[in-house]
This record gives sequence, structure tokens and C-alpha cells, in this order.
Amino acid sequence: MTLKLDLTEKQQRQIKPLLAQKIAAKKAMHLKMKAKKATAKKLPTDERYQMMNNRLDKKIAFKKQMKRILNEEQFKKFKKTAARKSKKFKKKGMRKKMMHKRKMQRKTKKNKE
Repeated sequence: MTLKLDLTEKQQRQIKPLLAQKIAAKKAMHLKMKAKKATAKKLPTDERYQMMNNRLDKKIAFKKQMKRILNEEQFKKFKKTAARKSKKFKKKGMRKKMMHKRKMQRKTKKNKE
């Protein structure tokens, strides 16, 4: 990020704790979801909705903090990079869904025969 956005040392010092906090929160959420998956309980709709809202709130807050730290040109680059990563992640998720769908179709065909 430092090279991509051409950050100053002051900006680096300001961003480092933000990224560390974001990574720690992501790890904690991952462990929480892994534990829920181990119990094989599907999240209730309202809990899933609340979780998605919390994630979006954190994303908005992070973006505001980055906007406060970065200059206008750097923030444009930051948004562009984030959009690219998001698009890549969504594309990967769609690929997984399609593979799962095909796998399930094959299973049903085998069961019918």
C-alpha cells in the first residue's frame, strides 16, 4: 500500500494501526464463524442481517478514516484498488457457487440412475 499510494511516513504511522485493527477483527470473525460452522447451526436471518450491517458499518468507518488520512489523489487510487479487489472477490465467489451447483446436479443424476 505504501508504494501503491506513495504514502508519507506520517501517513504510514496513521494507517498501520488501522490495518492491524482491521486484520484482528477479521481473524476474530473468522474464528467465530468457524465455531458456528462446527456446530452446524445456520444463522437466523435477523442475526445474519445484523452481522452484515456491522460489516458494512466497519467498512464505512474504515473508508472515512482513510479519507481523513490520505490526500485526494491517494484516496482515488485507494478506492480504485478496493473496487478491483471487491470485484475479484465476488467473481471468485460466483465461480465457487457454479462449481457447487454442477456438483450437486451430477449427484442427482447419479442417484436417479
